[in-house]
Formats: sequence, structure tokens, C-alpha cells
Amino acid sequence: MNIKSIIDNIKYSIASDNNGKIVLTESSFLLDLLNDNKTSKKEFWPRFDWRDFSGHPFPVTRYLLRLILYIVEVLIWLGYWALRLLCLPIVGKKGDKDLSTSPRVNFVIFVSVVVCYIMMIITILIFFVKSVLLFTPNGGINNQGAIVIPQDCGKEHYIYLFNSATCWANTGIKVLEGDEIVISASGSFFGKISLMDSCAVNNSKPQYPRTIISYYKRNIERDGEDKAKIDSTRQLLMYNNNDDAYFGSLLMLIKEDEEDFLYEYRADAAEQFMQVNFKDDDPPHISVKKSGVLYFAVNDIYLSDSVLSKIKGSDSLREELLVEYIRYSDSNGDQKMALTDTLDEKLFPLVDRFMWFEDNVGEILLNITIERDILPASSFESPSLAKTYRWLEKKYVSKSSHFFTYLLLGIIVWLILDRLIGILLRKHITNQK
Repeated sequence: MNIKSIIDNIKYSIASDNNGKIVLTESSFLLDLLNDNKTSKKEFWPRFDWRDFSGHPFPVTRYLLRLILYIVEVLIWLGYWALRLLCLPIVGKKGDKDLSTSPRVNFVIFVSVVVCYIMMIITILIFFVKSVLLFTPNGGINNQGAIVIPQDCGKEHYIYLFNSATCWANTGIKVLEGDEIVISASGSFFGKISLMDSCAVNNSKPQYPRTIISYYKRNIERDGEDKAKIDSTRQLLMYNNNDDAYFGSLLMLIKEDEEDFLYEYRADAAEQFMQVNFKDDDPPHISVKKSGVLYFAVNDIYLSDSVLSKIKGSDSLREELLVEYIRYSDSNGDQKMALTDTLDEKLFPLVDRFMWFEDNVGEILLNITIERDILPASSFESPSLAKTYRWLEKKYVSKSSHFFTYLLLGIIVWLILDRLIGILLRKHITNQK
């Protein structure tokens, strides 16, 4: 406002017989936007006086909002102070002044904030249109036969079918440390084709049910399978960790090409060799702790030396497994059978290790979604934008997420309690008067 505007306002007030008000101030425009009443720069922390908030229906909320405004003002003041220190070597001590009252500095700051805000909005819009709305999922098939469907924001979807007779089927899917894997599976599994054949011929019920891969525990409870039998043979399974291991479950292995396969569970390899446990309401989410290629198998018995020794030395195990012979190849390559009672340890290296995998019946269809932790950055596709969008998508789209429901309930409870506090404050101050 210049001197002419001031004179015109005075003349108008006299002519219209209205009370006019002219306020001259040198305070910062940014500080005026936050608070109409200018406070001292040294009084950063608000004083809590019950009487100041007693007339407000939500006194605690009002106090917290005022506290946030004070914090913002402190941050702005610190910005001016840092700018003043930067300018001091250039202008010298004689030219040193409070930059918060400088119209030029405030104009530059204001224009810079507006430009940054506009650029941020444009970047977000371009990212959303280019990387989400107009994303082209160019699918394909990798070298192991898995169907690859790329998705927006660094996500990839794979569909892979493997035979349960294969021990550690190679999916050709490479994962890196920090990625997240979401797995769902469909299909069934039966561990002994000869038993299926004999039961079909004799029209009798098999010894154990055909397993639906993602609902095995439910089938056990329904069919009443003997728990003692499960516990006795669990020690022979590839994955036999604690009571959560069960026959026919889906196993996952993460390994590099130069590493050896794991056929027995080890505590030190828990990050790369695990059992995939399914739930009815939500597919398992697995955070990758080690980089490598994904391999899958059903939880069956691999005939390692330790397993052969346990079977040979236990009559109950041989009875439970209905096994008397182990197939092996002699020096001429001919297939022969050896009694487990008299199996010589010298024959252990010749035993067909995959014998009890090769008679498995069933195929498992895997649906694997991988959310990449490391994303390529381009001019309008920064990794932070992609990860933020993925987080928002989970919160809004996921049926299992109740974050915003709990947040809304928390806000309602907070306002009710704050309202009660306001009522009690007014009664307390009224009684004191």
C-alpha cells in the first residue's frame, strides 16, 4: 500500500462517515498467513492456560493445532535465520538485517514455493497417466515356462505350473533382497501313484486323502488322520521344522545358480528355505532376505543318507511308510532293489534319491506377484512415487486392510473425549468463579 492509497482510504472514511482502519506492519507475509497476531520470535512454545481454551468445544484439539502453528512458525524463522547467515558474508555486517521483513526475499520465497508446488502436481499427474492409466502390460514367457505379466509401479505377476513329482522345480523368477512376494496356489497332490492304482482296482479308500495344496490342514481335521503317524514321519520330510511342518505342503527355496540345493531344513538357511503357509482370508506375503531364483516343491521325503539311516534303524517307520525295498543302480547301471533291513551304507550313494518324489501325482498352479524394492528412475517416474502409489493402493484396495477404518474410529473417539474434557473445564472454571 502506497501513500496515495492511504490518503484515499482516509478521504473515503470521512466522506462516508464510516470508521476506517489502516494497519501498517513490516511483519513477514508468510508469518501473517499463519497467525494474524504477531508473536515474539523468542516465544516458540505456547503457554497452556485452561481459561484460554475453556470456551472452545474441543480444547485439547485447539491446543494441538495452535502448537502445530507455533512449530511451523519456528521452522520458518529458522529458514530466515539460515538465509541470513548465508547472506552475511556477501552483504557484510553493516548490511545485515532481518530478512523476514524484506518484500523481495518474501516474494522470491513465495514464487519458489508456488513453482515447486505446480511442478510437483504436474509430475504426479504425468506419473499417474503414464505409469498407471496408460501402462502397457507386455506379457511373455521366461526360459522356464513361467508366464510373465508386468504390472504398474514395479510389480510383476507370474503364472507357473509345476509337477509335484519334480523336486525343486525351477521357475526362472529372479528375486532381490528387499522384494516382497505374494503367493497363491491351486492344485492337488497325492504322494503314491501305486496306492492310487491299487485302491482304484480294489475299490477301496486310500490310506490318506488327496491333498488340495492350500487347504491341507483342514483336510486332515476333516478326515481325522492319526496325529501320531504324522509326528512319526515328520522327521523324514525335507521341511520338518517344529509342528507346523506337514506332508504335501508347498516349499519354496531361494538360491543362486552356483549354490547347492537344500534337501533338509537347516536353521541357518531359514531365510532361503521355507514352507509357504496359506490362510483363507489373505495370501502369504514373504519379504525376501536373500537374492536368488525361486524354486518350488511339495514337502515329501528325499532319500538322503540321514533319512535312509533312520528308516533302516526303525521298524515303526518302515511299517508306517509301507516300505521294504529301496531302488538303486549297480556298477553296470542296472536298476536293483535292496531290503531296508539289510541296506549297506556303501549302497547309499547309489540309491535313487528322488524315488519317492517320482511317484507323486498332481500339478500345482502358482500365481506369484513380486513387488520390487529397487525400481528404475526416469524423469517422471521416481521410485518414491511408485512406492507411495503402491502403499495407497494397498490401503484403499486391499480387503484385509482396515487402516482407514481404525483411523476414523480413533478420530471419533478422540473428539468425544475432547468434548467431555471441554465440558468438565467449563464446569470447573464456573465453580471457581
